[in-house]
Amino acid sequence: MITTEYSVAGPAGISIAIVADLHEFEPKPVLSRLSEIRPDVIAVPGDLFENHEYGENLDKEDDSLISRLLCRIIHLANRLAGLRWRQKHRCSKQNAYDFLMKASEIAPVVMSLGNHELYLTEEDKAVLASAKVTLLNNSTVEIKNVLFGGIPSKQITGKIDTEFLRRFSDLPGYKVLLCHHPEYYDKLKSYPINLFLSGHCHGGQVRICNHGIFAPGQGLLPRYHHGVYDGRLVVSSGCANTASIPRFGNEPEVVVVRVGGSQPTQWPTSHKIWLNRNITSM
Repeated sequence: MITTEYSVAGPAGISIAIVADLHEFEPKPVLSRLSEIRPDVIAVPGDLFENHEYGENLDKEDDSLISRLLCRIIHLANRLAGLRWRQKHRCSKQNAYDFLMKASEIAPVVMSLGNHELYLTEEDKAVLASAKVTLLNNSTVEIKNVLFGGIPSKQITGKIDTEFLRRFSDLPGYKVLLCHHPEYYDKLKSYPINLFLSGHCHGGQVRICNHGIFAPGQGLLPRYHHGVYDGRLVVSSGCANTASIPRFGNEPEVVVVRVGGSQPTQWPTSHKIWLNRNITSM
């Protein structure tokens, strides 16, 4: 696992750690990084849990026949290999609960819902409440003079709540939106929101010359797969490898965004920092 840091121009002076796509995997490596980083806020833009049914989380907006066929093949392979992978990696709901409880001791945690979170159980909700995690489900919270909003996957709601986005955009101050799907950005970028935090595509799973090969919802050679786009959209490669197809050229990562920062911080030697970029936001 690597740590990737971006410095973003802005008035807030706040550090945000992005923990995307943990998928109920062992959280100890992520928690260890967070303990060293000590961010002001921990943002979880979806797919912490695995509350879904295989085949129900295909993105219907990708109209490419080849892309949809590949997506279905990948989901079928994952379904067939699912039990083996879950046993091998000890993937379990308790891992997600442990992450929430321990991460909230490090910094305030905000979370939005991804396509693997079609529902939350009563136990899930109880743990979220006990850990004092703020679930941003078309809702807003202010932390350290920054407004955090979150929208759920359209695969949960059927549509993007544009009324919430309008209200959120009208609020004064620096605004950060958690949105699991980076492919939604083309429809969201017209809103005056300063920063978008996403995951979902696992860096393209296979990355060649630092470009992802395939992502659900975007198909082959996805536009938004990993990194920063337009100085506003930050896409994490995710914190776990849940697919039966191994990652290639694409290590799991914890992303740190420093709003109002200058140069990237020099982390302890236990970190591998591949990308240090200074970017400009709205």
